[in-house]
Amino acid sequence: MRFIRFIESGDFMKVIIDIPNEAVEMLKDMATALQTIAKTITVEQSKQEEKTFSLEEVRAKLIDLSRKGKREEVKGLIKQFDVQRLTDVPKTFLSELMRKAEEIDE
Repeated sequence: MRFIRFIESGDFMKVIIDIPNEAVEMLKDMATALQTIAKTITVEQSKQEEKTFSLEEVRAKLIDLSRKGKREEVKGLIKQFDVQRLTDVPKTFLSELMRKAEEIDE
């Protein structure tokens, strides 16, 4: 049984693919599942990107790291933002600082 047929029509050729109905339905179900997965991933990524942290949350994380013996790493994190103290880190960078702190904690 051939699933692909070529039909000449004037100056062009048509390609007709015969696919059993079960296969078509299965492909549609797979496409729907992939779309759902893609939407879920997009939503999860946006939630992660939107997560913001307060100065108090970041401070608590850095204190925890210091208590775990990672004081030098904490100092290095703060210096990455060209400041001497945590309170000098601009609020717009607190989420990034927290992300980096969480990486150290792993």
